[in-house]
Amino acid sequence: MQLTVDPAGGPIYEQIADQLKLARDSGSLAPGDKLPSVRDLAAQLGLNRNTVARAYQLLRERGVLSGRTGQGTRIAAPAPPEPGAEALLHFQGSHDFALDLLARRLRASIPGTRLLRAPVGSTAGLLALGRGEAQLAGLHLLDRATGEYNRPALRRLLPGANIRLVTLAEREQGLIVQRGNPLGLRDVADLARPEVRYAARQPGSGTRLLLEHLLGLRGLSPTNLTQPSAALDTHLAVAAAVAGGRADAGLGLRAAARALDLDFIPLATERYDIAFRRADEGSDWLAALLEALASSALRAEIERLAGYDTTYTGWIAA
Repeated sequence: MQLTVDPAGGPIYEQIADQLKLARDSGSLAPGDKLPSVRDLAAQLGLNRNTVARAYQLLRERGVLSGRTGQGTRIAAPAPPEPGAEALLHFQGSHDFALDLLARRLRASIPGTRLLRAPVGSTAGLLALGRGEAQLAGLHLLDRATGEYNRPALRRLLPGANIRLVTLAEREQGLIVQRGNPLGLRDVADLARPEVRYAARQPGSGTRLLLEHLLGLRGLSPTNLTQPSAALDTHLAVAAAVAGGRADAGLGLRAAARALDLDFIPLATERYDIAFRRADEGSDWLAALLEALASSALRAEIERLAGYDTTYTGWIAA
């Protein structure tokens, strides 16, 4: 399986542990499957070995891993749930800053409930929801033919699925550039200049699709851009690449630019929705989530994020 880590998503060792537990619980990893060694996984993810070792130790404490020295680390069979144990809600999809706020509200409403997030991109998240590998998915997928967000993508990717959408917020996307905008960038067409290094997002992400749409309006495509590094999983990773001098620009959220004190050139406003299955509409956790989205307190917190609008927060689409 492919693990992803988000610098803004909390302790890295917990992210690794949570994703491996999710893979075991969903059946992607079966009891007895062997995991990479601490050294090998650390090398794959570009992390310190101690971070991976701490993740493995946490998984042993949770009963997810077994194995003896010299025999490798293997997935253990799940134990029956204990009363009062922590409940994980598996969320896959696009990265968004407001999810941290929603997760805190949800945990306060139902103690012991944790929103486990994997920033895999909008398309991958929606497909994971359809396969039953997640209970929630976050998406901002623009339909280029109609200009509508998310519902056309839902009908195309999961035709006939009993899934609904609730809006988290609308957010501003634009070019994240170095402080002072030294290259004088103003539009996506400027990204095609040969001296501009672009920090790209992963294929299937809503931001990647938005970029392709904006470039297409100007007769360009991503192949016209200089992309010096591998695709990135989050808006904050794009901003970090620009701040660190590894790229000159990237398409991302105003909030990500603000977080790292970078300049921002607005280009579009998009809607970010959360998808859920109709079969879960009677669950306590979904009721708590929808109640949180309808609350003025959460909306006020989201509005304090740069570039966010909560006019449609909590609206449910069929």
